[in-house]
Amino acid sequence: MKSGKYVLAFSELKSLKDANTGAFYVIDESGKFLSQSTKQDLAEPISMTSTNNQAYVVNNRSAQRSSIDLKTGKIESINFNENLSHSFSIQSNNDYVIYDIAGELKDGKKLVYWHRNKPSNKKSLTITHSIHIERDDAYITTADPDAIAYIHHVDLKNGDVVSSKKLDLDDEYSKSGLPGNPALTYYKGYLYYAVNQVKAESDDNVRGEILEFDITHEGRMKLAKAWFCKSPLCPMCNWRKTMKRSIQTTKIVEEVIRQKPKARWLFLTLTVKNVFDGKALDKSLKVMAQGFNRLMKYKKVAQNMIGFMRSTEVTVNKKDGSYNQHMHVLLCVESKYFKGAENYLSQEDWTSLWQKAMKLDYVPVVHIEAVKNKKRNQKREVTAIQVAVQETAKYSVKDSDYLTGNLVNDLEVVKDLEEGLYRKRMIAYGGLLKKVHKQLNLDDVEDGDLIRVDDEKLNEEEIAYSIVAQWNWILKNYFI
Repeated sequence: MKSGKYVLAFSELKSLKDANTGAFYVIDESGKFLSQSTKQDLAEPISMTSTNNQAYVVNNRSAQRSSIDLKTGKIESINFNENLSHSFSIQSNNDYVIYDIAGELKDGKKLVYWHRNKPSNKKSLTITHSIHIERDDAYITTADPDAIAYIHHVDLKNGDVVSSKKLDLDDEYSKSGLPGNPALTYYKGYLYYAVNQVKAESDDNVRGEILEFDITHEGRMKLAKAWFCKSPLCPMCNWRKTMKRSIQTTKIVEEVIRQKPKARWLFLTLTVKNVFDGKALDKSLKVMAQGFNRLMKYKKVAQNMIGFMRSTEVTVNKKDGSYNQHMHVLLCVESKYFKGAENYLSQEDWTSLWQKAMKLDYVPVVHIEAVKNKKRNQKREVTAIQVAVQETAKYSVKDSDYLTGNLVNDLEVVKDLEEGLYRKRMIAYGGLLKKVHKQLNLDDVEDGDLIRVDDEKLNEEEIAYSIVAQWNWILKNYFI
C-alpha cells in the first residue's frame, strides 16, 4: 500500500427510505483512522476516485455525490441538481471530474463533468455508462435498449462527441451488451473494456458467471450447466480444455496400445527463438505449424511413424518479456525404430531435420526421449505414457503469465497473446491417433463441449438434487 491518505465509504442500508446511514472515514497507509465524517446519505457507495488531495464518491441507491478534501476532511456535495437519479461511475484526472447519472431524466442529461478549476461550471452530455478520462478526452461506453454496446470519444474542452462506434462482438451471440459496472482502461493507444456476451438460448447467464451442478445420491458433484467463452486466455476454459485433452488422449492412447501393443512411444520437444510482440508471435506460430507438417513428411520420420499428438505452448519470459513458443509432441512409432541406423533418429538427427523443416539459419533446441520404464510391466508402461500425455495435454498458456497483478504489463501481454493465438489450433492428432479419435466419436477439444469433458452424463435416477453457484465479482469467487 502506497503512503498517503485513503477514503473509505460505508453504508448500512435497511430501507431505500433510510437517510444518513453511512459515513466517510479517512485512513493512512497503516490502516489508522485519521478522521470520520458525520452521518451521510450514502445508500450503497459504488464508485470512488481521487486526484491529488481530492476524493470523489457516487452512490448507487441515493442521489448523493460527494467531494472530500483529504487535507481538511471537508465534505461537499457535487450534485448537478437535487432531483437526479443515482450513479454508477465517477472518474477524475488533474483537469476534469466526470460522473454518470442513471435512470430516465426528463431533460436527458445523463452525464455531468466539469473542469477542476471551475467546479461551479458543470456541463452535461446525454451518453453514459462507464467512463475513462485521458487528458482532455473522455471515453464512454453505453448500451442502447437493444443491448448493443457502443463506445464514444468526447472532447471535454468543448463538449463535442468526436466519434461513436458500435463494438464488434462475436456473431454467434445474438444479444450483447455491457456488464453492470464495466471498467475502462486506456494503455498505449488501446482501450480495454469488459463486455457481456450471452448466448441466445440462455440470456440469463453471462459466460461462466453461473454454474449448475448435479449431486448424486453418493454426494458426488458433477458440472451440469455452464456457458464458456472458449477464449485461449480464459483460465476457466483452459482448465476445462486441459481436463478434456488429458481424458481424450488417455482414451486414444489406450486404444492405440490395444491395437498396436508392440509400438513404442517418444516424447519430442521442438523450439524456435523467442519473439517480442503479438505480430511476431502470430507469424512464428503459423510457420511452426507449417514446419511441423513438413517434418512429419520426411521419409526417415514417416517410415516408422504410427501417429502423433501435437500441442503448442506459449510461455512468457519474466526477465525480458519475450514469448517462448514451443511444441510438445507424443509420437507413436514402430518397434523397429530402435533397430539399425536406417530406422533410428538420434537427437542430432531430429535437430537437423527440425532446422531444415523450419528453414532456420541457427541450430534450434530440440529434445527427444523414449517413454519407457526400467521394468517391462504393462501397467507401469501405461503409467509412464500417462506422464507424457499429461505433459502434452497441459495448458497452452498459463494464466500466471498474464495475471501477475501488474496491470500495465498484464495488458500488454494479453494484447500480444490475443493477437498471436488468434485462430490457432493449439492441439492436433495425426496418423492412427487421429483415426482412433474419430473411431471413439470424440468431439473437438478446441470447440467442443467443455461441460462433460469426460463424455459421462448422469442418468436422472442418479441425480439427488442440483445446486447453483454464482460468481461474486467483488469477492472474486463462486458462492452457492
